Amino acid sequence: MKKLIIALLCLLMLCGCGSKETEFDAEGCSKALDEAYKDMKVMDENELTVSFDLDTELFEEYFIKCASNETEGKFYAIVKVDDANKQEAKSAMNAFFNVLITRNSMYTPEVVKLYEDHVETQVGNYLIYLVAEDTDAYLDIVKEYIK
Repeated sequence: MKKLIIALLCLLMLCGCGSKETEFDAEGCSKALDEAYKDMKVMDENELTVSFDLDTELFEEYFIKCASNETEGKFYAIVKVDDANKQEAKSAMNAFFNVLITRNSMYTPEVVKLYEDHVETQVGNYLIYLVAEDTDAYLDIVKEYIK
């Protein structure tokens, strides 16, 4: 019995030692996405909160950019959130996408489809959203900044 308890304790210690937190270089990733997407503009806090009713207080840090020509349907968001409000932040981003879809629905159905098919992923406490015709290529860029 004593050997079993010691074996279990050793197993628990080994499992605990092997886990390490995933690191993500959000700023470097944002710069790389800017180069790949081309002609991106920063969506500032005023635009996000007033025009899109997005509560940026939910984010510890964020990089949210769209194409200079909004009818191109290129967009990305990298937002760092606290564990306590991760679900609320996800809901806020879903509402944000609904506004984007509504605004574009009368003018550009192709862009609406891109927003509807956006890629959403999570790396640690970062929520990442990608909109483009070839989201796989941009997702590959994101993966380069995960350590």
